[in-house]
Parts: sequence; structure tokens; C-alpha cells
Amino acid sequence: MKETILSLEKQAMERWRNGDPSGFVEISAEDITYMDPSLTKPILGLKEFKTYMKQIKGRIHYQGSEFIDPRIVVVGDAAVLSYNYRSSVTTP
Repeated sequence: MKETILSLEKQAMERWRNGDPSGFVEISAEDITYMDPSLTKPILGLKEFKTYMKQIKGRIHYQGSEFIDPRIVVVGDAAVLSYNYRSSVTTP
């Protein structure tokens, strides 16, 4: 199960890296809570998350990425994935 969770996250992040954040929408539950340091409050629910992601579609592009120290904790039928993430942009 842990390998599947990390694989889904990496696939969604690869799409995000290329300007398509909808991979995260596709793997999110109806009751998602999305937190980001750039937001003033969490995004609650899939409908609000979809709206947010539509606003940034096509606006994010970068060349490289790295998941640093990913950790997955499974409790019953729930799991929490945490990691640090490094992205890189190559400038001409």
C-alpha cells in the first residue's frame, strides 16, 4: 500500500510540474483538506479544491523535482504521506 501511495503522489506531481495540477484532483477524496503555506486558510472539500486547481492550471512549470525523506504512516484504512520537496528551474 505504501508504494502505491507514493507512486500516485509522484505521478500527480509530475503532471503538476508540467502545468497540469488535475492529477491531484483525480486522486483526492470528497472530504479533502488542502493546506499550503501560500494560502491564508485550508481549502476544504473536493469542489473548492477543483476550483483552486483550475486557477493555477498551466501556470506552474519547472524542470526537475525531488522528494526528500518521504514517510507514510498507515493507521487503519487511512494513511498520511509527508515529505520535503525540492524543485528546480534551469534558466537560459
